[in-house]
Amino acid sequence: MIHNFFSTPMYIDNVFDNAVDAELSSVIPKLKFKNSSFDLVFTTGVLNHNKNYKKIITEMVRVSKKYTFIDSPRVHFGLDFKAELDLTKRFPSEIKKKNIVSNYTINIKNYLVFLKKTFIQNKITDVTFSFDSLPYKKKYLKTSKKIYFLTMLCVKNKNKRNINFSLLTKETKVKKIFSEVFNKTI
Repeated sequence: MIHNFFSTPMYIDNVFDNAVDAELSSVIPKLKFKNSSFDLVFTTGVLNHNKNYKKIITEMVRVSKKYTFIDSPRVHFGLDFKAELDLTKRFPSEIKKKNIVSNYTINIKNYLVFLKKTFIQNKITDVTFSFDSLPYKKKYLKTSKKIYFLTMLCVKNKNKRNINFSLLTKETKVKKIFSEVFNKTI
């Protein structure tokens, strides 16, 4: 069974009692599903708009039986920050009314430390990461900082102990950070 809980607020409303738009929610409750309920759980295009991304990821991994695909919050090498993303400019043919949302960007190393802990707790043993610069940033996002996207496919295997990962990127700086956090030379 495949389920996407977090792509749009519509799904959040269906999953959580008394839930509100992902960006406005201050507390994300535990999903009403047993551990390992779904073969695949995924999210895309929403975690960068929610400051509670850690709780969402934790719940996604908990209810996934085998695979979890995560389109992460936006990442960079500095301190966490929040910027404004103008969806009206990003999707002009689809959004007519002014629509500006928060866009959270987080420190890559701190995020990887959180992910490693989450992976260990949930028996995730194989992860493929993709890391690159954010192509649309300058037109729609009000920030001068260089930011990146990070997506990953996580696989649970209760019979394995170590985390094996591959990193698809040309960025040497991020390769070094991954090596430090996961104690593996790339």
